[in-house]
Parts: sequence; C-alpha cells; structure tokens
Amino acid sequence: VILGWGFYDATPELDFKGNLGTDSYGRVLAAFLLYRADPKPILPTGGKTDQKRSEAELTREILLAMGVPQRHIYLNTPSRDVDTIGNARYVRAVLRPVGATRVLVITSAYHAKRSQIIFSRFFDRPVVFPTGFKTAGTEYRYGSFLPDSNNILGVALAVKEYLGIAFYHLKQPPLGSA
Repeated sequence: VILGWGFYDATPELDFKGNLGTDSYGRVLAAFLLYRADPKPILPTGGKTDQKRSEAELTREILLAMGVPQRHIYLNTPSRDVDTIGNARYVRAVLRPVGATRVLVITSAYHAKRSQIIFSRFFDRPVVFPTGFKTAGTEYRYGSFLPDSNNILGVALAVKEYLGIAFYHLKQPPLGSA
C-alpha cells in the first residue's frame, strides 16, 4: 500500500499531465524498489478532491511507466478519501474480498507512527515501511539551532503528526469499526 501525500493535476509534468506531492515520489520509488525485489501487488491510495482524477490514478500511471504490470496494481474504484483514516478504510474494503489480512504500508518516516496506529485498527499487525527520512543522524552545531526555512517545515510536520496521534488516541470507538 502506498499512502499518498497530495498531487497537482493538469500540470505540465512529463507525460503524466500532473505531478505528485513532494513526499509521494519517495513513497512511489520505495514501492517500486520493493516490487522489483519481490513482485507483490501494489495498492496506491489517495483520493480525488476537485480534480479530474485521483492521486491513486496518477500513481498508477507512474508505476506503469516504471514497468510495473497493470495486473500487479490494485486500483478498484478510486477513493474520495484524502486522509489516512479514509485510506485505511479504502484499503480494507479493497483487500477484504481477496482475503488479504496483512498489509505493508509505505509512507514517509515522519508519518510512520500515526500510520501504524491507524492501520492497526483495520488490519492485524500491519507493517509500516518508512521512507524519506529527513535526517541521517547529523551532528549538531551552533548553526543547527538558527532559524531555517527547512526547519520550519519540519516543525510544522512534526506538530501535525503529534496532534494527529493525540487525536487518534482520544477518539473512541476504534477507527476500524463501522
């Protein structure tokens, strides 16, 4: 399962007539590399808002261009859901009829914990595969603590994830019900 991260439809991006959000490309690349090592079906997620197609449909086009056969890309009726809970519900709805009970979820490293919490409420022991790490254990220096636009984005992502985790812990009944 590839979790989406947004996309821009109808942009002049190569042959795809659109492009994925920043972190989505790393997720698609990780899925492709895992697929090459062990060909298993891939289920892209990502809903459709006011655009002509869904993020999952654009992801499918990119995977096809990379050489993944159509028969290995699961994409039934694309979801309209654009959040992680909606994606987990969609994945369960697609995989339940084929008897799949385990799932590998590819997402960004900063989103891995929240994805684990959510998918655990829909699947038995989901495996989350983090990609797109934002640090490599770099050594801190004086300048590391000075304002930087990349750090502002990092803080915004971290705050969003921590608030999301707190929300899911407080929200009852379990997200997988219904």
